Amino acid sequence: MALWNKPFLAVSSDHSQNGVTTQQVLEDWFDLTQRDFEPVFRFTSNGGQWRFGFGVGRTIHARYEVNQTAQADSIELTLTISFDGTGLSQKSTYLGIYERRTSEKTFKLRSAYAGLDRSSPIYARDFEDLADPFSALSNEKLMAWAFPGLMRIATGTDADAKKWLRSVLGHTGDTPETRRLLSLLATP
Repeated sequence: MALWNKPFLAVSSDHSQNGVTTQQVLEDWFDLTQRDFEPVFRFTSNGGQWRFGFGVGRTIHARYEVNQTAQADSIELTLTISFDGTGLSQKSTYLGIYERRTSEKTFKLRSAYAGLDRSSPIYARDFEDLADPFSALSNEKLMAWAFPGLMRIATGTDADAKKWLRSVLGHTGDTPETRRLLSLLATP
């Protein structure tokens, strides 16, 4: 493929591990104008992690758009993440801006946002963790990201979903989200 008037090689590889219910298709980009054959950009194009009754799962789909300025080549990586569990169906979108300045070999994540309008910045580390199904995202972090959907379960009428949420909360530390959800589940 040609990007920024340069030849690139994109290689997809499947890193899924069914025994741990984690799937990941990684895409590595190689800039063929560079001497060494090392990836200059890597991202999960598709993946997911399912935690069943022990936590919130997630499915990841990524798409990209390339741009260029006089100072840098850039990649806007859009993640669509579906947070999953019994009765939980929440999709959220995140945007990561990667840049490679003229003096650099690889792309670096410069900024990240919840949503596409760039009004809600998030930490770069959080974006990277969300994008990688093998990251050690805790139940507490996943619950914070999926909180609107979990609130719908806690205030809804689906008994199976509430049972699942109680199970998840049993494997979660004391956080403001946990306390709020437990309070709502205790309300008749």
